Amino acid sequence: MLIAKEPFQMSTLLERTKSVQELKKRAAGKTPANPAEVAEAKKVLKRLYSWDEIPEWQRDNDYILHGYVRETCSFVETFKSLFYMHNESVNIYSHLIPALGFFTVLLLDKSTIKVFETTTWKDHMIIDLFYSGAFACLILSSSFHCLKSHSLRIATLGNKLDYLGICILIVTSMTSILYYGYYEKFSLFCLFALITVSFGIACSIVTLKDKFRKREWRPYRAGLLFALDYPPSFQYSAVFTATLFQKSGRRSNYFGCCLGVFYI
Repeated sequence: MLIAKEPFQMSTLLERTKSVQELKKRAAGKTPANPAEVAEAKKVLKRLYSWDEIPEWQRDNDYILHGYVRETCSFVETFKSLFYMHNESVNIYSHLIPALGFFTVLLLDKSTIKVFETTTWKDHMIIDLFYSGAFACLILSSSFHCLKSHSLRIATLGNKLDYLGICILIVTSMTSILYYGYYEKFSLFCLFALITVSFGIACSIVTLKDKFRKREWRPYRAGLLFALDYPPSFQYSAVFTATLFQKSGRRSNYFGCCLGVFYI
């Protein structure tokens, strides 16, 4: 890890100037200020910073050394980062665009999905459950990557919601596959869905703890999500023999294994 002099904290200057707008006026020479304060304001208003120019709490990845949006303490300034490139831009838009896509499909699925005589409200509910889970995961992750430069408090909350979104997606997608995989055996679906939801709730509770977001817990975070992902896959194996020659059972085992692999 690079060792550098602790950088100037933007929140300290904001407390003195009250707003980012005041900083801009000071940097432009529109308000009385000595040269040192003008230089300080310009430094704070710079868009992108390197590793040694950001506060300690923002130093999360030793391999990303440039392109940071430093602590803004302003939602307006944070949202402005959507309109220029920085080291979170890809993370933001790779989640935001699909999130809007899933939300659109969620709104239109009642009119676009073909309905058969055997289609019931449960079929629509399960489909909507998957779309809702995907939307929740992607929009929470996008929001986290956008807002993490606001402050330590907001970044901490966003990080928790980011992992909560992953738990939601795993549970909703697994439940959807279980439903259609064991369509002819509704009791098995209820049993496995209950197990999956129980694992999801336990994992969600852990992800909301402050200790979980620390850097040294990164391997354990991955392991926890791995543990959430694979118990449903073992459920498929448990009944693999009984469902091997049933069409829905073969589909369930195949897609369940694929889901487990690609989630990792």
